[in-house]
Amino acid sequence: DRARAEWGRVLEVKPDDVATRINLARLDIDQGKVDRATEQFEKILAKDPTNLVATVGLAAVAQSRKDAQGAERWIKKAVVDHPDSADVRLVQARFYLGERNFGEAKTAAAEALRLSPKNAAAANTKGLAELGAGDMAGAIGSFQQAVEFAPRGGYHSNLARAYLMDR
Repeated sequence: DRARAEWGRVLEVKPDDVATRINLARLDIDQGKVDRATEQFEKILAKDPTNLVATVGLAAVAQSRKDAQGAERWIKKAVVDHPDSADVRLVQARFYLGERNFGEAKTAAAEALRLSPKNAAAANTKGLAELGAGDMAGAIGSFQQAVEFAPRGGYHSNLARAYLMDR
């Protein structure tokens, strides 16, 4: 397709262009070409071993292959490489939610919230973990925080669901 051809031309001139490689990898993932995406991310990591987008991208590739252990390994690498990133902790929390590991999800979301104290997405994710673990009081508190941090963020429905489940 045309986008791939243009990005290919960029790489002919600038073979180490990270943004172009990331764009190609995302296109490959969208088109189900995960082997090609893996190649792009690995080329980025060969030059920049702590590149966050490439590391998380490889976790996404592993998840698309139903390789939870591989995904977790890449996510843990991202956490080690970027310990002060709330975004990385949020990725980690969402991964654990998907694996139904609510304890680890809550821990990662709480860490994201510690790193970014007004992060509505982190509060919401923590609430989802608490909801999954059956901690209704915790879930309600976290969803209330999410609503407080982002009143128009769409978190009201999770709060309402927690209230219903708490009856």
